[in-house]
Amino acid sequence: MKFEEFTHIGEKSPGKTTLMCEDRLFCHENLFAVIDGATSTTGTLIEKLTDGAYIAEFFKKSLNNYVNSQLDAHDIMVEINKKFGEHLKTQHPEIHALEKNGPTASGVIVKIHSDNTYSFAQVGDCMLVESQTGKLNELTIDSRYVDDHDYLHIAQKISKQKGLGILEVREYPEVINAIVAHRLKSNVEKGVLNGDLAMDNFICHDRRPLKNVSELILMSDGMAHPEYELKDTYIEAAKHMLEKSIYHYYKTLKAILDADCDWKNLKYLRGKHIDDCTAVIAKF
Repeated sequence: MKFEEFTHIGEKSPGKTTLMCEDRLFCHENLFAVIDGATSTTGTLIEKLTDGAYIAEFFKKSLNNYVNSQLDAHDIMVEINKKFGEHLKTQHPEIHALEKNGPTASGVIVKIHSDNTYSFAQVGDCMLVESQTGKLNELTIDSRYVDDHDYLHIAQKISKQKGLGILEVREYPEVINAIVAHRLKSNVEKGVLNGDLAMDNFICHDRRPLKNVSELILMSDGMAHPEYELKDTYIEAAKHMLEKSIYHYYKTLKAILDADCDWKNLKYLRGKHIDDCTAVIAKF
């Protein structure tokens, strides 16, 4: 098995990168993952990392402990999530007290097993696509898509009312309140990694045969193809990555978004110019 890997920091506005990349990539021959930390609503830094970067880094480092484990991807995700909650409670109680407004992340984990099967576990909007010699099957669900667009539509409405760009109204109270309301759904209606044991109830997971699998494509939501609706966006992204390369797809994606810079009248609605972008292709 070989890996093709790619990760890139996002841009808050054209040419201006975000404070730091909050995506993390983990690759080992029998365990690989993409973790996407959520951008903070509080501006909290933990050990010089944004809270989104901190939780993503915690999960990445923790995965090293499971390379030789017999656990499947589901149980690995459950264990690390529990350990993160315990870690915050003991090491950063003030962050733990933020509860749903504290660090959160999406993630997808794949574990290869000795019986020629693989297991996967996913919450949030990191995605997994299986390829059987070009036949693509999306195995996960982007559970954050609708709520993300809810707050973006609020920002778009304010933008048009005030004649301002979406980036200029991104911090308006109405927009922040919508984001906070979205956060309050965490592990109540939608699953996220945040140390809350209720996350277990929202994990999308399965164990599948590796026979006939040619590639597994994992990606953060920053790789979603903007020209397609939810039902096709990740499949089209995966298709391009397989036909060309992850890097070629990223350059294509960036060119599309670079051409869409009228923030008062965006063709592709979004809250930053381009999100952190991460993907890995496991090739069998």
